[in-house]
Amino acid sequence: MITLWRNKQARSVLFQILALAGLFGALAYFGIQVAHNLALQGLDFNFAFLNFPAGYDINQTLIAYTTADTHLRALGVGLLNTALVAFLGIIVATILGFVFGIMRLSKNFLISRIATIYIEFVRNVPVLLQILLVYGVVVNMTHPKHAAELSLNILYLFDLTIPNLYFTNRGIYMPKPLFEDGSDLILLALLLGMALAWLFRRYAKKVQAETGKIYPVFWVGVGLIIGLPILAYFLSGQPIAFDNPKLGKFNLEGGMNILPEFLALWLALSLYTAAFIAEIVRSGILAVSHGQTEAAHALGLRPN
Repeated sequence: MITLWRNKQARSVLFQILALAGLFGALAYFGIQVAHNLALQGLDFNFAFLNFPAGYDINQTLIAYTTADTHLRALGVGLLNTALVAFLGIIVATILGFVFGIMRLSKNFLISRIATIYIEFVRNVPVLLQILLVYGVVVNMTHPKHAAELSLNILYLFDLTIPNLYFTNRGIYMPKPLFEDGSDLILLALLLGMALAWLFRRYAKKVQAETGKIYPVFWVGVGLIIGLPILAYFLSGQPIAFDNPKLGKFNLEGGMNILPEFLALWLALSLYTAAFIAEIVRSGILAVSHGQTEAAHALGLRPN
């Protein structure tokens, strides 16, 4: 025992074990005290409350929800809303981050400085303050009666019109897609296009490795993923209609409304994260050594 005590490593492990035991003992003591106090007040220490009616409203939901639903369903609604913000935020932040990362490397003084100012400003301002700032801009837009209208009816040649958007202090009103019979064919065409694009990419990679021939993988993939669903749309009789927002007596009616709170959270998080992605893109490009760049030029590769 004395030998172990004189061993520095063994003594260190012993102290860690005693520290953890003390921590768990303290947590157990406080837990017992909390459970005892709750029992004195007739309250249970469990998750049974998840099955009780929530009693509060959630103004934007992806699934049906009322105040009579349980806390568990409200938790599911919140998780879905979080997943939606994260999904849309990843898309916008990735695109903006890549663009601003390239812009900061530009030899054009104005473009480079604009990207630098954006990145340095956004990275050094707390994200909560940015959310409040974006929210303040959104809620100070015009009233629905004087809503700013953005026309998107530009596809008359294909007999495909996309109705208007309305920017208001109550959010953005946009057409709500209505999927009629035959719209499943469009989804199947999209999945088929993605599968064919993946197979073509594998085939093109194999051909390039064996013969050196390069196929336009990107443009073929774009044509398959976008072209097949558009073709399916027309072949199935254009089964997607739109419920357009219309100005009612006091507010816009119909369509789909993106609330100011969602817009503020989505845009602010996207802009904030994009600044960090831009620096990652810039540092990744600068990490390529000059020797590799010269080798690429010697092989005839273009700067892009």
